[in-house]
Amino acid sequence: MKNYYAVALCVIASIAINGQFRNERSFKINNGKNDIEERTETGKISTSSSDLEISGIDGSKLQKVGLRFDRIDLPNDTEIVEAYIQFTSDDTSDEQELIKIKIEKGKSAPFQSSPYNLTQRSFFEETVLWDIPPIDKKDQRTRIERTPNIASLLQQAIQDNDYNNAFVFIIDGDKKESITMKSSDSGQKNAPELIIIYNSNMVSNSYYIEDEDNDAEEEIESGSVDLSSSDLELGGIDDDTSQIVGLRFKNVKIPANANVKEAYIQFTSKKESEEGAVKLYTEIGDGKKFTEEDYSISTRQKSSLSVNWKFKLFDEDHHTLNERTPNLREIINETRLRGWENEDDLVFIIEGNQQNALNMYSGGHDSHKVPELIIIYDEDQTTPWIEGIESELSKIEKLYINEVAANETKLINSDWIELYNAHDYPILIKEGIFLSNTKKQLEQFELKNIFIPAKSFEILYADNDPEKGNHHLNFKLKKSGGDLYLTKNNNTDKLNELSSIEYGYTSYNQTYGNKNNVSGIVETYLEGGTPYESNEESIRKLSLSASKVRGIYNSPFELILKTSQENKIIYTLDGSYPSNENGHIYSEPLLIDQTTVVKALAITNDGKSELLTHTYIISKNNEEFKYEELFNNRYYLEALNELPIVSISKDNDDLEGDEEPTTFEYFNGEEMDDGISIEAGIKKFGAFSYHYDKNNIRFYFRKKYAGKLNYDIFKEYKSAHKPTKKFSRLELKIGEDGVLNNDFDFGWLRFSDYLLHNAMLDMGHQDVKTQFVHVFINGKYYGIETLRETFDENFAESYIGGDEDDYVRLDNRDSKWRSGEVEKSQYEEQWEEIKDDPIRYDYQAIKERVDMPRYIDMMLLYLSTDIEYEARGLMNIYEQETIKFNLNDSDGLLWHDNGWKYESHWGSRLEGPGYIFGNMKDSENLEFYTHVKDAVYKHLRKEDGILTTDYFEQMIRKAESKLSNSYILDVARWGFREDLTDKWHEEINRIIRFLPTRFDDVINRFDEIRMNHTLNEVIISKNNQNDNIIILENNDPSSKIYFTLDGTDPMGNDGVIREEAIEYNSDLNRYKIDQSGSYTVFARSYKPNNWGPIAIESIDIYQEKKKDNYSLDFSSSKIEINNKVYPNPFNDEVHILFKEEVYNDPIVIQIINMKGRTVYSKSLHKIKKNESIRINTAHLISGYYFIKIATSKGYTTQKINKL
Repeated sequence: MKNYYAVALCVIASIAINGQFRNERSFKINNGKNDIEERTETGKISTSSSDLEISGIDGSKLQKVGLRFDRIDLPNDTEIVEAYIQFTSDDTSDEQELIKIKIEKGKSAPFQSSPYNLTQRSFFEETVLWDIPPIDKKDQRTRIERTPNIASLLQQAIQDNDYNNAFVFIIDGDKKESITMKSSDSGQKNAPELIIIYNSNMVSNSYYIEDEDNDAEEEIESGSVDLSSSDLELGGIDDDTSQIVGLRFKNVKIPANANVKEAYIQFTSKKESEEGAVKLYTEIGDGKKFTEEDYSISTRQKSSLSVNWKFKLFDEDHHTLNERTPNLREIINETRLRGWENEDDLVFIIEGNQQNALNMYSGGHDSHKVPELIIIYDEDQTTPWIEGIESELSKIEKLYINEVAANETKLINSDWIELYNAHDYPILIKEGIFLSNTKKQLEQFELKNIFIPAKSFEILYADNDPEKGNHHLNFKLKKSGGDLYLTKNNNTDKLNELSSIEYGYTSYNQTYGNKNNVSGIVETYLEGGTPYESNEESIRKLSLSASKVRGIYNSPFELILKTSQENKIIYTLDGSYPSNENGHIYSEPLLIDQTTVVKALAITNDGKSELLTHTYIISKNNEEFKYEELFNNRYYLEALNELPIVSISKDNDDLEGDEEPTTFEYFNGEEMDDGISIEAGIKKFGAFSYHYDKNNIRFYFRKKYAGKLNYDIFKEYKSAHKPTKKFSRLELKIGEDGVLNNDFDFGWLRFSDYLLHNAMLDMGHQDVKTQFVHVFINGKYYGIETLRETFDENFAESYIGGDEDDYVRLDNRDSKWRSGEVEKSQYEEQWEEIKDDPIRYDYQAIKERVDMPRYIDMMLLYLSTDIEYEARGLMNIYEQETIKFNLNDSDGLLWHDNGWKYESHWGSRLEGPGYIFGNMKDSENLEFYTHVKDAVYKHLRKEDGILTTDYFEQMIRKAESKLSNSYILDVARWGFREDLTDKWHEEINRIIRFLPTRFDDVINRFDEIRMNHTLNEVIISKNNQNDNIIILENNDPSSKIYFTLDGTDPMGNDGVIREEAIEYNSDLNRYKIDQSGSYTVFARSYKPNNWGPIAIESIDIYQEKKKDNYSLDFSSSKIEINNKVYPNPFNDEVHILFKEEVYNDPIVIQIINMKGRTVYSKSLHKIKKNESIRINTAHLISGYYFIKIATSKGYTTQKINKL
């Protein structure tokens, strides 16, 4: 479920009952001026008290209370079923009190400070009486108090002709003693709240700007975007700066069959202003997140229709009025017809006439002030409709395929096809028109409900995902080239061709299109083409090539640049970008006799080539090496061939300042594989190391450069780790264990990052992939760095699932190791609840929120390797996925023999990120303790464990071998002493010698805190291949053995014996299985409050010999069940997120191995929407399985992979 900013109004539920919709909505008092107290004797009005004495007396003073709920938009046919006001008590009371509630007639204007402003109003006679029992316990001072049903009061008020979307209540009591409730001045959480349940033929939903990131202002001239402004100048001008405004409302619900009756945005004015006017548009399709990238509002595709809104003068006395737009139904319907889907985000673009500022409150303020979108609809329409559309098929003739993108573009993350409507009127294609990528099947995709404005364009997405909506085709495009056909059914046997186009090989951010939008010359365009616009202004792509691929060469050579005869080539040799103002005009071959970065462009008046960037490495290039005597030129080239090359080229050599454009090249010199070149952003980063002469460097592969990097950089990793090939960010990490210095006595291993992250990967968890590389900047050698992924939102998108916008980072470093810091403060509550009662000691609740197998393994790695206490978490703010943690700094890894940080690690640092490890340790939860013992046993005590001498010695020697010659080169360039390479080998040998002592010490320390198994692992065996008897042994007659046959843990939640677990009869010393099949035996030894290690064995039982002939029997019919299985591939657990509710229909969830054997089964009778089911899969062996979800109506299956 998506989380929203705390609001004064929210739709809690809307369900259909007997043809009507039952809506439940809540309205909170949104500021101190809307809950008041009036003294009976003087009439004085108080608006700032933190509590409300609703019993009619405050000490010895008599009074009455007034409540005003505003911004209440109920449909005209509203029938109120139930309503009540909810308070939070603020103090104890001894007496039972009778409270009287009435409602005001008429317009219910805002409260004023004038005396008797409450009691001088006119109220209906009907009174609701409320008996409040004594509040006699201190722990009930904050209990929820709810009035009786006041529906009859509200029904009277809304039927009044003067009703104006506000209710005023007057509350009095029998004045026995003060009954105190919290007011809105005590905080929004405890403010009085009106809850209304009503029937209507229409649904009325409200949506708020939930935080500052969802409204934005863009300067028209510079394109600069501001996401943090405290107000919005809708009029299009802020002082002397012209601007436009964007608003993004998240997860807006408008079903496909909804008939929108009314829609408007309500603002709260912030300052007085003269009159003005604005135009409102919608963004076409799912509204994209606002970013600070230049022109990120104006470059969006907006609706062809707009809504004009004129403001009247609002002066100083009236500048906090609610300002409401005209009906926005038509522009909302346009985006619905052009690809927007139910529950997408809805973006509005507001352009003022730049006459006056028209200041309104932005998001991030009190909920009653932020922009609010209200949409009212019924569900009696099949297609959204706009006046003046032509939908008759016979009148749709001038329709053309205009432009094709077969390899994605910056503006659109998909292959796409643009259609052009050459008619003088807008059209709605209901049916009968087809689009195809093969002449053999011209009816491949039928266009339905596609709206195209007059003389305008529409985009269709070739993503082979028609379930996403009418604008998504059922085929993809080949970047190697192909044909497209647009045809129409004229009620004849033969389809009539409206348009066709042939396109060739297409690179990223390039398109093919018709020069005049209709037909004729087909050209290739650069810079993403012109989606939704004419091709006449497109930039034509020119050819340009070089006679040598980038790489390492042993001797000088001549480089030839080639293009068409009429084109001019401009080149540079210093890394800077060529242009008409910078560079040399190419006229003859270039002599490359030293390491050089060649950048070149071919240019004409109406076109240009892609930027050609090739780095050629031949010899040293005037770099300042500290110890040149350590190598010669031949040795230099041999060392460079050991590792891949990252070449950085830009307009200058330094890395100071903000992010700037650069060219990123990656290639393997030894293989001469040509590698890749891509435009990116570059910026140095780091904490203490930020001011080193050699820097950590971060690359940003953003849309404004060339989009994501798409290259198999980490291909050497095993397929089990499945490294991604697409990157939004990469880092070059020097680490504080490099050759520059020995700050903080971290050492100079140079491969700490490599060891740390590979250990986490080999423990079975997705983690950062790393690669040692040589780095060049503008042709000069920069030394060795570790190229690595970033454990951030992009990592989560690649390896966990969803979109990177779904995640926020938790940083747990240094003083915030335990407390943590949420990157976006509005999501702190989701993190804080993990650390607070009652959740912090509840292992079941923690398991639902945190990936505990990963967390426990991370803590073992941290405690074993002696590194700094820095971690990072990735938290999904929408889906019910568990937080994933990783260790974010490897400084000091393994360097100190006697435990540099051991004492703090095993003291306060043992609490771990979020206090989770420490809280669970203190709780002495048996299941948690057993899980830690399992991890210690698996990783530290088993011979093939990851936290063992053998593993780390093997990985250290592997790193030493990878860097053998390159390390010398790095020392020669940057070393803080000349003999550092010899010292490096000596320290490596010292570290390896100490490994046995190190890991023994760690095991002993786990012994001391009772987190090491004391019971034996069960041995599982079978008499012979044809026997149906299994035998379990643990060589400990004083303990019992519990086991299961379906691979589930015999230990249940919180360490209890699972109900399905079988107790092994040690006296018989055998267990007979009567049915043939494949079984996964999961066994543990057991004593009271003590479980033994995991023992798992797959066993086949045969009652009689037969052919090994297995099949998966999925009986009954296949159906669609809206769910998401993640992660996939998985390790110790897998989750199923159900995206729709299931009532009174038993659901059976099974995991089935490839031989057809059920290894897990669970039955459920009710599943809520967005409920996530967690399945422990630690017992499963690596390989493929099917997950089957079955109901009485049928089943669905998905193939899953256990790593």
